[in-house]
Amino acid sequence: TGTNGINLSMAGSLVQTTGTGNIALTTTAGNINGTGYVVSGGTTTLTAVTSSNISLANALNDFTGAVSVVSGNNVSLRDTNALNIGASTVSGNLTLQTGGALTQSGALAITGTTSITAGANAVTLANTGNDFTGTVSVVSAQNLQLIDSNAMTLGAVNSTGTVDAATLTGDLTLTDAVETTNTGNTAITLNAGKNSEAGTSTGGNIIVSGGSVTTGAGGRATLYSGSVSGSTGLTALIGSGSGNFRYN
Repeated sequence: TGTNGINLSMAGSLVQTTGTGNIALTTTAGNINGTGYVVSGGTTTLTAVTSSNISLANALNDFTGAVSVVSGNNVSLRDTNALNIGASTVSGNLTLQTGGALTQSGALAITGTTSITAGANAVTLANTGNDFTGTVSVVSAQNLQLIDSNAMTLGAVNSTGTVDAATLTGDLTLTDAVETTNTGNTAITLNAGKNSEAGTSTGGNIIVSGGSVTTGAGGRATLYSGSVSGSTGLTALIGSGSGNFRYN
């Protein structure tokens, strides 16, 4: 616990638990940051005031248990292998970088943008309580699954596997290229208002605002939206008269 921030100031600084012990870093003022690294055999809990940043971005970090952010402004986390995010509330931007799979064990409430870099690894952020207020971008991932409890905006998404992004209620807005090299029948699935029954025009629309959708050769992209009139830019994206529309 620090009253003026916590700074792992030296490149070789190390915070490490014995066995499956847990780590809790808490500041009542100031940031949690530095060039040192953390090795946690248990859970890691990070707490900063909502105006203070948290940056644990050393490539040697190894969080075995879930990492939870109780509070903080801009948050940057990196794990040398897999990373499990617990319930977290971030008042600024969230940046996640992993050398393994990215999963979650609690809902995420992110006020700012979310940026994910997972290399050739799967990203599964499918908790139904998630709330990404700012744009979600994926620099790299293999199979990708994203769920937002209400509206969600996607920025650039780059995947080598399947892409499955959905809002349970609310619009799904595309502002940049959603791309995968996957060539399968489920290469890309985008679903606005997933909780709405088929044939219901309310609950969420896909809004295309500078975005695009691209699969590997022969791959299929399936987009579920509410109403044609409410889905701004969708007809132009799919192609009017293309025969690629299905109505319920």
